[in-house]
Amino acid sequence: IILAETEVILLSGDRLDVYFQQKDKTRIAVEVKSRISPDDDILRGIFQCVKYKSILDAENRLHCEPSRTRTILVLETSLSESNYKTKDLFGIEVIESFKY
Repeated sequence: IILAETEVILLSGDRLDVYFQQKDKTRIAVEVKSRISPDDDILRGIFQCVKYKSILDAENRLHCEPSRTRTILVLETSLSESNYKTKDLFGIEVIESFKY
């Protein structure tokens, strides 16, 4: 990792909780949800990851960069069964029960 920042603003105006860039230019957007986040807020986080991936891909295309992007949803809790199915449907990477 060559860059790690918080509260990064994308060209769309969206604000990432955490952003990383790796040596190979892979860009990683991380959305974080705390243990007090209700199930519908976690679902919103899944959709934010879908959106952030599209925006990062579009930014890369605008700058004629290869589209190496990832999004990760980080939770202090676990996914509900319905949100687990949704994250699988959209191929969202999730880290559950994160402790810091």
